[in-house]
This record gives sequence, C-alpha cells and structure tokens, in this order.
Amino acid sequence: MQKLFDKLGTLPRWFIYLMLSLGVSVPLIWPLNLPLSVSSNSKAIYDKIESLPDSSAVLICFDFDPTSIPECQPMAIALCRHVMKRGLPLIVYTNYPPTPPIADRILTELGKEYNRKYGTDYVNLGFKTGNDVLLLTLGSSWTAPFPQDHRGFNTDTMTIFKRYPNYKKLSFMVDIAHGATVDFFINIGHSQFGVPMACGVTAVSIPQYKAYIQSGQLVGMLGGLKGAAEYEKLVGAPGKATIGMDAQSMAHLVIVGFVLLGNIALIPKWWSRWRQKGNR
Repeated sequence: MQKLFDKLGTLPRWFIYLMLSLGVSVPLIWPLNLPLSVSSNSKAIYDKIESLPDSSAVLICFDFDPTSIPECQPMAIALCRHVMKRGLPLIVYTNYPPTPPIADRILTELGKEYNRKYGTDYVNLGFKTGNDVLLLTLGSSWTAPFPQDHRGFNTDTMTIFKRYPNYKKLSFMVDIAHGATVDFFINIGHSQFGVPMACGVTAVSIPQYKAYIQSGQLVGMLGGLKGAAEYEKLVGAPGKATIGMDAQSMAHLVIVGFVLLGNIALIPKWWSRWRQKGNR
C-alpha cells in the first residue's frame, strides 16, 4: 500500500501532460455536449431580440481582430444567426481593419442558410475609423460615412438604408468587442440616440461592464467563451464555443483530479505525523 501512495506522489511529468492533452483534445474531436447553464445576462439579450417587432433593424458591430476570434467569433455567429432567423434587417460594421472579411464570411454563410438577400436583409459595411466621431455621424446617415460597403457596392441604392437611413432608426445593437469600443456605444449610441444595446466581451472585461447592466445601460452581456456557448444553446445551434467549453471543462477536471491524487499521496505522511504526536 505504501508503494502505491509513493507512486501517486511521484507521477512522471510526461504522464500529467499526456492526460491534460487528452482531456483537451478528445472533446474537440468528439464533442461531449456537457450540461451548460444559461446566465440571466445571456438570456436577456435573447429575450430582447425575440421581443423586437418584425420591422426592427439590428446593428451588430464586429469590434475584434483575429487575436480574439476564439472568444468573440462564436458570439458573432450566434447573434447574427438569431437576427437572421428572426428575419430582422441586420447591419454590420467594424472599427478594426482586419475584421471585415471575417464578418463577410459569417454573413454569407448565414445569408444562404436563411435565404436572406444582401443589401435588403443584411449588409456588411466594413471598416471605418473614428469610433465616437463615427457614431455621431451615423446618427444622421449610414451612407455618408459609408458611401460603399465592404464589397464595393454603393450604399445609397440599398433597400436596407432607404428603410433605415440612420443610426436612430435602429431598434437594438450589440457591440462584440475585445477592447473599449463598448464605451463609445454606451455614451453615444445609447445615451444620445436612445438605442437599447448589449455587448459581448472577452472574459477579462466582464467585471468592467457588469455595472452598466445594473444601471440599465446594457440589456445584457455575453462574457467570454461561456457566454458564446450559452447563446449557441439559446439559438439551438451548438458550435465552436460549446465544443470549447467541453474541452475547457475536461481540462479543469483533469487538473482537479491530479490535485486530489497529490493530496491522497500525502495521507500516509499525515497519518504518521498524527500518530507520533499522539504518542508524545
């Protein structure tokens, strides 16, 4: 028995790394579909989009670059899917130069899946610098700062902008961000134009924006990979975030398991010390 405890306390490093690698890789290959609870912040965004009238237009801003794709892109896909599934007009743009092709790929795939027409049901305006100044300009017109969209089409002839000529005509907006762009949307889009909004942020930014939910300035928030997985569950389309949560959960279980084994291996030493103290 003593030898068994000694072996538990001296497991080779390669074995630990191997088990951790398997814990991460197996769920990525064969998804486990582990149970996932949905937070009130994610549910609030879903309920808001579900409650919008059919004439409502929605803005989803892709404010992330390739470094944050693992967390932010699943959010973007799930949110765009929900809006297109509802049949609501969708406008997309970004404050980051590398992101328009990412958005275009997502919108093209979902547009085909839900039979939506480009320029009428959805549009990808692409990148434009300006942040808060750009938002102020969009309050008057979409087509002035964006005379052409990401694909090079003239925006002034698009049906979607004849129906919704400026920012103030939006019914809801979501900023999916890995930076501070959410602040611009809160200060201008929501506070000045009165457009209800939510955000999707990387896990590290969750504490920063919780206060805005409590103040009512944000309807809800998707936080990190878990928030993306929650929204995938809500829209009934498990994707990369759900698979990623499986892998993350299994990795945590493996780590906890080795911590427990390490403590179990110390039981004989603890027992021996306790007996020695009792015999004094």
